[in-house]
Amino acid sequence: MDKAIGLLVELGWEVGTIRLFDKEGYVYGFPSEVETDLLVKGDRVIVAEMAGALKRGDVITARRKKEFYEMVKGEKVSDVIAITAFIGEGNEDKVLALAESLGIKVVKPEGIKLLK
Repeated sequence: MDKAIGLLVELGWEVGTIRLFDKEGYVYGFPSEVETDLLVKGDRVIVAEMAGALKRGDVITARRKKEFYEMVKGEKVSDVIAITAFIGEGNEDKVLALAESLGIKVVKPEGIKLLK
């Protein structure tokens, strides 16, 4: 994922991580610290889930991280993306369909250059 982060920085994105405590357990179902990767460029804020092998659970977690961030920070997130080298479950179509139904764009490292 370091290469992906480097490409994002080259494209002018600020890449960072925010840690917020979820006392209600909204994201994981129990109170915990939630680490969210953010991409910021101008007024756009994107929640990014970076995974070597994307699974359905990662997709659902990414959506909850977006919602949690918006609730706590009071800021609107422009998009949610999942950056992954490959789909880590047997049925890739189901994972991609779930992501699409939740409004999450799945991006492979070579597709990062399309993020503008």
